[in-house]
Amino acid sequence: MKKVYLTFDMDWASDDVMKYFYEKICNLNICGTLNVTNDTPILDEIRKGGRLELGIHPNFNQLLCNDKKETRSAETIIKNLKDIVPDAVSARSHSLLTSSYINQILYENGIRYESNYFYHPDRKMKVRCFKDYMGLMHIPFFYEDDIYLMSTERNTIMQYLDDYDAPLVFNFHPIHIFLNTENMSRYLSAKKYYHTYNQLKTYRNMNKYGGGGMRYAGNARREYS
Repeated sequence: MKKVYLTFDMDWASDDVMKYFYEKICNLNICGTLNVTNDTPILDEIRKGGRLELGIHPNFNQLLCNDKKETRSAETIIKNLKDIVPDAVSARSHSLLTSSYINQILYENGIRYESNYFYHPDRKMKVRCFKDYMGLMHIPFFYEDDIYLMSTERNTIMQYLDDYDAPLVFNFHPIHIFLNTENMSRYLSAKKYYHTYNQLKTYRNMNKYGGGGMRYAGNARREYS
């Protein structure tokens, strides 16, 4: 039996969505890592609950796109998140943006684990965790909800897991759990109401049997828990 490791990227979800997400975590009696994008009072509740370790989820996309509105450096972006989560030792970048320069800044700011390498668990790939020259541990992951929703290989991914050497790290987003997203069109339609809760909730997938949605995704992986 293989252990499953759950990670969640906050992605600026509203407090209402985060409250729903955290209630689900508690009701299911599971633990994991939440990668934080912004400060919110619910983080205090999550800290007290002890179920979710808090990491950071820096966004460097504006720097990559040369957005003139982004005046912060990569170092400032990371330090701002560390001010919110001082004890964070893990990180995953938004859009999985990484580099040796970014990794060095992460390490200098107390991050010891990063997970920016996504791999499909193909039988031909022997993927393992590894430490770099600084001592930063790189942890690959094989499942991300939005990639799964865009994939045409949904029914074949599980057959590779027995030969997958790396830890079984899953990554979810609170917004997809809240919407119970079963396809990207649902999310894209709801996205404009990301922080307008009363309208956002009208886009939820209410199929009682899941309908392939993210809220019930764990049922297909129960044998690995």
